[in-house]
Amino acid sequence: MKRFIPAIITLSFIFLSARSDTGSYNRSLLYIGLASSADMELERIKKINTMILDDIKKRLAAGMKFTDLSGAYLYSQGADIPSIAKTSNVRWIMYGKTGPENKGDISIYLYDAEAGKDVESVSFTASEGESGKFKENIEYIYSKIAEANTFFIQNPPKTQAKLAPNKALLLSFDISQDTPSNFHRLRSVSGDTVFGKGKGSPETIPAEKIPFVLMRHRDYNSMKRIKTLGRLLDTRWFITGTLKKDAEAISCNMRLFDAERESIAGTIDIAASSYDAMEVLLRRRLQNFVLIVSEATDYRFFQTADFGAAEVKIAAGSPYTGSVFDSSGSMLSGHGTIVHLAQDLSQSGIIESMGEGIKKFTSSAGVQIDQQGRIYVMDTAEKKILQFYKDGSFLSEFFYGAAASGFVVTSGGYVFIHGSRKPLMIQIYTKEGSHIRDIQLDSGLSALCLFKGSPVLLSAADGFYTQTFFSQSGSVLQTRYLGLSSKTVSINAAAMDANENIYCTDTEKGIVLCISKNGNIMWIYKNLPSLNPDKFNAPFSVSADYMGNNVLIIDNNGRRLINLRKKNPQKNL
Repeated sequence: MKRFIPAIITLSFIFLSARSDTGSYNRSLLYIGLASSADMELERIKKINTMILDDIKKRLAAGMKFTDLSGAYLYSQGADIPSIAKTSNVRWIMYGKTGPENKGDISIYLYDAEAGKDVESVSFTASEGESGKFKENIEYIYSKIAEANTFFIQNPPKTQAKLAPNKALLLSFDISQDTPSNFHRLRSVSGDTVFGKGKGSPETIPAEKIPFVLMRHRDYNSMKRIKTLGRLLDTRWFITGTLKKDAEAISCNMRLFDAERESIAGTIDIAASSYDAMEVLLRRRLQNFVLIVSEATDYRFFQTADFGAAEVKIAAGSPYTGSVFDSSGSMLSGHGTIVHLAQDLSQSGIIESMGEGIKKFTSSAGVQIDQQGRIYVMDTAEKKILQFYKDGSFLSEFFYGAAASGFVVTSGGYVFIHGSRKPLMIQIYTKEGSHIRDIQLDSGLSALCLFKGSPVLLSAADGFYTQTFFSQSGSVLQTRYLGLSSKTVSINAAAMDANENIYCTDTEKGIVLCISKNGNIMWIYKNLPSLNPDKFNAPFSVSADYMGNNVLIIDNNGRRLINLRKKNPQKNL
């Protein structure tokens, strides 16, 4: 417990919680204002008193009866907090102190008469004009009272089993040695990134609009409290965070709480040298929260109206295993067959070469087309690459070394063959079959695709996906950190368009998603866009045309081809 001392301005407020006949606390508040010593500037005291009084009226009046007695106590020299509590028959007393005007130091305490001690305190530095700091810190005091009295808002608790998945509450950061501007900056980034602002985005409830919801870092693990908030506010998702700055770095910890499951759904830990770097990293890592939140709604909040109804084609012969676009349509590989489709998905040609031995293949793992229109197909059973002319006649074949799961052919005629196990092996050959080099990477969960004719690897290292851009001969040109976690999404295949958008499939979750070059999720589909939507069923291969106007997905164990076609196609760059 703290007592007032000379030359210190003290702020005192009593929350009167008298018992009613029903046994519950009445929601009433008695505010007794500031107590001060005579040698301090009274005008400043009055301004601080008015600031806090206005805040109480604005944020507590709706949930508690309110009485203002601050005038009678304004010139008090000191106060015995336990005596005030006993005399007034109240449980809660909020009081504080402030230092000299040039320092602006303020400390506020919450005394619990039932416990016989202070149960909460906040300390901060603020000038008279920084009302935001008063609100942010006093909110913790309000919250403690509300938690004990089990009233957060006027409405009674709800008892439904499930919480609204389209509502989310962004809670405050706990700040250490930081400024309000950077605090609000990162908090805004978090809300905009995860819940968005556009039509169809989940409803985001601003924490400061609802009394008693802010929490300190030590309260983050209170599943009981999260559950109570969820029931009272009919809200499932809560984001909290800690922001700290020291001499070496800025660190940020964030957690996504699921009130329905009473568990932590996701965590983020980032350290950066500056707030600009922190913002970039935070935006990318928050995409994992986007995936978690959207999964609960079957991703409907993250779909786009850009595509028309999905066009579906059922495999007539062997299952489809891979696809690629050409100037007149698309090419599909199957087991022993290569099928050419026109732009309306009707069959316009076929190469049948089923069997073992030269010119034949059985287990296809994709198809590619080079600059001259030659067709390449991979046979994983015999570890070979076969080449055919445009007309379907056989050209040549060559064998590769280590087992592989996919390949691409660059605009320069190089063949990049990749595996899927860690450590990742990429084998590079010329189109004639001469071995150039092998690249070994300490990563797994990989997908290889082309960007403007050059190879790009999407792989997960240390649990997070990165893009590696290669030259035609295999030299690393650039590595880009995406921030997506391999625990949140398991990428099986990828394609890129000329705008550097990445199209991916997650077979296990049954989704197709698009990621921008900045790592932001553009859209996610679990249901096919149509008037009578069907669901994806284990999509495992994806390809896109040059501008991303058409996206082909091979689904249902290769038994159907799904084309997403943009309503307003973009012209080629």
